Amino acid sequence: MTFKDIQLEREGGTAIVTLNRPERRNALSLQMLQELTDCFRRLREDAEVRVAVLRANGPVFSAGHDLSEMIGRGGAFFASSSPRAIWRSPRRRRASRLPE
Repeated sequence: MTFKDIQLEREGGTAIVTLNRPERRNALSLQMLQELTDCFRRLREDAEVRVAVLRANGPVFSAGHDLSEMIGRGGAFFASSSPRAIWRSPRRRRASRLPE
C-alpha cells in the first residue's frame, strides 16, 4: 500500500500507521482521512494483523481537522463526507463485531 499523507509499517502481527504531515502539524486533511480509512479497512481484512498502532511524525500528534480545506464547500459536501455518514456505513458496523 502506498500513501501520500500516512506511512504504514509492519512488524510481525503489528501494523504501525503514522500520520505524516508534520509541516501542517498532522492536520487531518480529506486526503489523509481517506488514506486512514482505506488503510484500516485493509488492515482489518488481514488475518496476520493482531494490533494496529496509530502514531504521528513531528512535534504534535494532530492539530485536528485541516479547516483550510473547508473554505468554499457547500452543505451537500459536508453531509456526504461527515464522520457520522462514514461511521454509519455497514462496513463500520461489521468492524465493531470482530472476534476476540
